[in-house]
Amino acid sequence: MSRPVNELQLKVLRWIAEGCPGDSLPTEGTSYKTSAVALKGRGLVTVTRRGGGWQAHLTDAGRHYLEHGDYPVSDQTSDLRSPGAPRQRSASPSTRRTSPKPPKERPTRNAKAKAPGIAVLTQIRNPHRALKELLDYPKRVDLPAEMRRRTHLISHTLIQEALGRGWKVSAVVGEMRASAHSRPQRRWPSSDLFRIDAGACELGIQIRDKPKRIPHVDSPDEARRRARGEWVYAHKYDFIPTGLLQLRLYRGTSEEYSWVDNERAPLEDRVEAIVNRIQKATDHVLEIRAQQRLREAEERRRREEVQRQRQRAVKYDSWVGALELMQQRHQRHAELTEFLAALESRTDEVSDSDMRRHFDTFIGWARGHLEATDPLRNPPIPVEDPPDMDFAEWTHWKERLERRAW
Repeated sequence: MSRPVNELQLKVLRWIAEGCPGDSLPTEGTSYKTSAVALKGRGLVTVTRRGGGWQAHLTDAGRHYLEHGDYPVSDQTSDLRSPGAPRQRSASPSTRRTSPKPPKERPTRNAKAKAPGIAVLTQIRNPHRALKELLDYPKRVDLPAEMRRRTHLISHTLIQEALGRGWKVSAVVGEMRASAHSRPQRRWPSSDLFRIDAGACELGIQIRDKPKRIPHVDSPDEARRRARGEWVYAHKYDFIPTGLLQLRLYRGTSEEYSWVDNERAPLEDRVEAIVNRIQKATDHVLEIRAQQRLREAEERRRREEVQRQRQRAVKYDSWVGALELMQQRHQRHAELTEFLAALESRTDEVSDSDMRRHFDTFIGWARGHLEATDPLRNPPIPVEDPPDMDFAEWTHWKERLERRAW
């Protein structure tokens, strides 16, 4: 079953039925062509371009819709051919089959276009606060009346779809501000009409008339000033409206994506793509956060491993230090023993009895001291468990830790 015709499309359908009078266009700009293409996809009109001109005609289904407000009951009772198309001869009773096979329809340009999964609402009921800001202040959407109506319906559909999915919708509220040279006026902090957050990425929605860039043409005042030889500053290009709606998604001040009206797919048919893009932006942020968490966990594990290896290397260092300390003490003890033997060999040269008695007393004390401090008799061996790494592993981590210290 074809989708229902909205108010704008019904207005264009009546205009086509009147013969497309050029003095009473149903819309401002060329947006009526977009609606005509949508009607063509429903089989209500035909659109042709011959000799550079644009023409549209009603089909029998289109006339039926205008008379009855609904589509024909079945394809067998309705004729969707364009006016003036020759009718095929009906088969004779002898050759007519009881259940005739319907003829295959030729695919049109719009036949390949996928029907939108989210239909734009045709009425606004219980508007969200974000939409009320647009309805209460028409200047917020500075567009012609028909395009503003489309903007409101598309915004209402997006808001309701977002709320239905449990997303967050934020209104962009204006404030009254006054300057020293003007009266108070309502101003908005952003060009976003409203914002939608699917869970991890808030995106601003902006809808406007897509501008067309053309070379700058001097205004009458600029032309007169140039004629008088005065210097005139002017931009290189001018931007003029095209009558085509453009919806943009903004993340902060950066544009994420945009859609523009065209004859094959009006903006109303892009609602599902817009919603999917909002979801995709959040999925992308969540994926980045997940990757960040993985990197942080990996870095944490790496730091813990380095710390564990550092503790192992420190323990190995302590045992190496104990061994070196014993060697140093043994070397010092050997030097003192050799010195004491040399000192004892000179006792015969002491002639004074008192000095000799003190000399012998000192040597006796020194012998006892060296015997008590012999490192081979009482070595300072560590009492804890030995290191759990070998020399090669200790050398490897020693070099790594020393490089990190630099």
